[in-house]
Order: sequence, then C-alpha cells, then structure tokens
Amino acid sequence: MNHLGGLYVALGNFPEAERRLKQAIEVDEKNEQALNNLGFTLEQQGKFAEAESMSRRSLALLPSYSRAALRLAVQLRKQGRIDEAVEALRHANELGITAFDRPEFDNEMRALQAAKAAPR
Repeated sequence: MNHLGGLYVALGNFPEAERRLKQAIEVDEKNEQALNNLGFTLEQQGKFAEAESMSRRSLALLPSYSRAALRLAVQLRKQGRIDEAVEALRHANELGITAFDRPEFDNEMRALQAAKAAPR
C-alpha cells in the first residue's frame, strides 16, 4: 500500500494517496516511510497539523530519518512556527541530508531565512 500511495503522490492525486497510505499504516503502524509519505501527502493538501503529527511519528520510530526531519521543518514553517522549523531543519542537517533532498533543504533554508527577516 505504501508503494501504491507513493504512485498516487507522483500522479498528484493526494486524496487517493492519503487513503492508500492510511491503509498501509493500518497494516503496519511502525512503517516510518509510510508515515512520512502520509505527512507529505497531508502537507500538500494544506493539513499541516496532521502532517506534523505523521512526521513526528515517523521520527519517533526512526530518529535518524533526515527526510522526516526536513518534512517536519517545512510543516512547522507553514504553520508559522519559525523558530521550531529552524530547529527541525538544523536537526535534519545534523542527521545528514542526502543528495536527493539537498535542493529541498536549500529551498527550505531560504524560506526560513526570509521568514525570520520578515516583520512579525
């Protein structure tokens, strides 16, 4: 189900991806990849608090999962929790950002720098 959910993510069908990923988690609630993918899917639908919960669950299962830490940073920023997002991004960097995730990491770094510079 996780792979099928990922396929729907790639197709941009986030509601169906959400459904499939939730099914995958019902089968294996300790599947950190499915939890992270569900977090991304929820994030893409603007469900940032739910997405954050999935990213945190994924990290609780696999604390070294840098992609989940990166997703958490994005989700926190999108909720306006800039200081927490900076810490999450710092943590992701400490865990080691893969070459695949480097462009998104760099984009998030710029977005957080702009958010910190903006008047509150």
